Amino acid sequence: MTLCVADGFPLDPGNLYRAGHLALNEYLAEVKAADPYVDDAATTVSGTRILGSPPEQQVQAACALLERLAWGLPILDGRSGGVLARLWALKSLAACLLRRGLPFTGADLEFALDQAASLATGTRTGNLPYGTLVPWVPLGLLLNRVETFAADSGLTDVMRASLGRLLPPPSTPLLGTDDLRIRHQLTSLLGGTTPLPLVGGQAWVDAALSYAGSLPREQQESWEALIRHAAQTGAARPSAKWSREAERLVDAVGGDVFQERVLSWLPLSLDTSHLSTKGMLTPEVLGKVDEQVARHGEEYRAVLISGLSSRVLEALRQHYQPNAAVLAGLIWCLSHRDNPEVCRAVGAAAESYYRKIPGVGPFWVKGGNACLFVLSRLSGLGALAQLSRLRLKVKHSAALSQIEAAIRVAAERAGMSPEDVEELTVPTYGLDESGRLSEALGDVTAEIRVLGPHRTEWRWTTAEGRSLKGPPARVKQGFAEELRALKRADKEIRSVLPLHRDRIERLYRHGRRRPLNIWRERYLDHPLMGQIARRLVWRFHQNGETSLGSWFNGSLVDSADRPIADLPEDGEVELWHPMDSSPLSVGGWRRWLEGHRITQPFKQAHREVYSLREEELGTKVFSNRFAGHIIKQHQLNALCGQKGWTYHLQGGWDNLHDSIARTHLPRWGLDTEFLVEAREDLDAASEMGIWLYVATDQVRFMRGGEPVPLEQVPPLAFSEVMRDVDLFVSVSSVGNDPAWIESNPPPRYHTYWEDYALGPLGEMGAGRHEFLLNLLPSLAIAPRCSVRAPYLVVEGDLCTYKIHLGSGHVVMEPENIRLILPSNRGAEESAWFLPFEDHLLSQVLSQAYLLAEDARIADPAIRRQIR
Repeated sequence: MTLCVADGFPLDPGNLYRAGHLALNEYLAEVKAADPYVDDAATTVSGTRILGSPPEQQVQAACALLERLAWGLPILDGRSGGVLARLWALKSLAACLLRRGLPFTGADLEFALDQAASLATGTRTGNLPYGTLVPWVPLGLLLNRVETFAADSGLTDVMRASLGRLLPPPSTPLLGTDDLRIRHQLTSLLGGTTPLPLVGGQAWVDAALSYAGSLPREQQESWEALIRHAAQTGAARPSAKWSREAERLVDAVGGDVFQERVLSWLPLSLDTSHLSTKGMLTPEVLGKVDEQVARHGEEYRAVLISGLSSRVLEALRQHYQPNAAVLAGLIWCLSHRDNPEVCRAVGAAAESYYRKIPGVGPFWVKGGNACLFVLSRLSGLGALAQLSRLRLKVKHSAALSQIEAAIRVAAERAGMSPEDVEELTVPTYGLDESGRLSEALGDVTAEIRVLGPHRTEWRWTTAEGRSLKGPPARVKQGFAEELRALKRADKEIRSVLPLHRDRIERLYRHGRRRPLNIWRERYLDHPLMGQIARRLVWRFHQNGETSLGSWFNGSLVDSADRPIADLPEDGEVELWHPMDSSPLSVGGWRRWLEGHRITQPFKQAHREVYSLREEELGTKVFSNRFAGHIIKQHQLNALCGQKGWTYHLQGGWDNLHDSIARTHLPRWGLDTEFLVEAREDLDAASEMGIWLYVATDQVRFMRGGEPVPLEQVPPLAFSEVMRDVDLFVSVSSVGNDPAWIESNPPPRYHTYWEDYALGPLGEMGAGRHEFLLNLLPSLAIAPRCSVRAPYLVVEGDLCTYKIHLGSGHVVMEPENIRLILPSNRGAEESAWFLPFEDHLLSQVLSQAYLLAEDARIADPAIRRQIR
């Protein structure tokens, strides 16, 4: 008897596959001396030698492998990781060999099946669970070889007996899609009928089973065959062979019927009531939580419950995994149904599947990916429109990469650029050119008006022209479905307007000019985009000259209200930036906006400009202008997504390594990096282990992976990036939060908080200061106010107040005692006009109106502080 030096396998001299075992001895010896885990046998010398040997020798090695696995798996318990690593290496080599069309004889397959069956039935191992086979033995590949042999020669009695031993009892729980596929293979080989791979309890499954059960037997069998085929979705996308069979099975049940049924099941798949009925947190479980809390402290309760919930939820997901496999396959089948109804339904399902569940993550990533596959295969602008909408609305980073790839594929197939796709696929939602959607509901007309980048207004009028406050009862009862459709349209319009606003603002990075006729069609005259584009200033290029214009009273005008005439159709248009013009021209457009009371969707005429500073010339390739701030990480992450930056939340698993927010500037071929890092002395984390706070560091510009000297960065690129970073800091700094200092941070951060909350103004605060100087004389509270940087000073009847223009903090003179005001207390924004959106400036003005009449404040909490 020979012992393998690598794992101690007792090799009998009479072993039929001795030559294969000797080759495995060399392979395992090499594995033991190398990396502990070998994922690819071809990366080893001995593995390459086996894979390159004659086919008959490879069969020897394959059978020896299965015998070695059958011998080694039962002794995993109590063994070191080295044994596990060698079994892993055997699995890798077995998979390579069984994928090949090797010349297995009937005797070889009888031996191989017996080795696998001995594990499943415990004849050699005592009592090894069936589930041990699935991750370790490439059983599906072995059954593929058996299927090939059976097709030519039939099954032998020995094979049939081993297959029967391999088939687990019906009550054995499924372990995933691979297990499901293997059971189907076993049942088919034995000539039996596989039970439907569905687990009742989910709304869509119960509806599907009920529907199938109501059909005549022949139709029921067609649906069952389709469902079994749909369950075989182990790969990321369907193979050509799978798709051909799916198309045949869909035809068998009827394409229109299939579409109707599956589209009715998609909304039901979002139902989560089956989770709440499983007793995720029973009284017994909560009692154990109470015991742990009594032992470790009340502050652990939320963490304990969160951990229990997530574990139970994961167990439930495993329980219902077969359902997920079937539904993903049914969604794939929709790629053969190319029509607008499928586009809309699949797009809506994808958005819901990628929706994040707090504390868990995306609802169902695989389902979302299946929907993306379908949309990438459908033709026409309908599918492209859904993909473009998903790119704007989905936040899941991995999904966004897949959406981008799907858009590129679909755009290339349609002969367009991704940018053209974005512009061409913006829906109109039935709006007219003025941004109104009207529908007659009996004798009442409902009208939705777009008022800005995120606001709509409803109006109700009778046939006689009388205004109503809302829909009368006869409309609610007689036109319920139409009313729901209008509400859905209104909700969708309000949700996509800010996304398209942000997309237009990012045109500064692209620097893309458009022909005048295309710009009119896609922006100015588009029912939805026009509500944004008509509030902006545009730069027109014609015959080597440029002019600026904006929309007012039905035509394009300059800042003196003179119509811009004779624009040639071959002219080009781009979004105007204040850096392109003189201060005199910029001032003219600011006065024009204020005079016509036009609020721009984002700061354009009043946009901050950031120039290179002397100290940045000294640091050469990085800027420390915004370094050293303490910011809230979740807010940073949200702002990055809004502004087109990529950022990944950090947590305890990152070992305090630096993380980087990145964005690409295609106009200049530059990449930008904004570095942040966790601080050990600010170790506050969420229940999911994500750091609540991070510290800011350098800003760098890169090209080809190398840093670019700041003086070589185009001024517009530098200004736009620094403006984004300033926004990240000014919005998410802990200095904005009056309560943060009360949370007892380390003393070193008290000075930072004071300096930020009440210190000198940055560029954004300075812009507010400049604007207030011009705005203040027109306000009703002007006699009581003055602007003294960094504050707006308000003289009340009871006290004098200073409102910081960078943080919004309020202090009372003369001792500079802080005054905490509820964020929703103050005057309505209708008391003033702003030509741009600035939430902090609106908050400052609201507080000023409140404090100017401090003697009339009724809130006892505020009055107590003032006294």
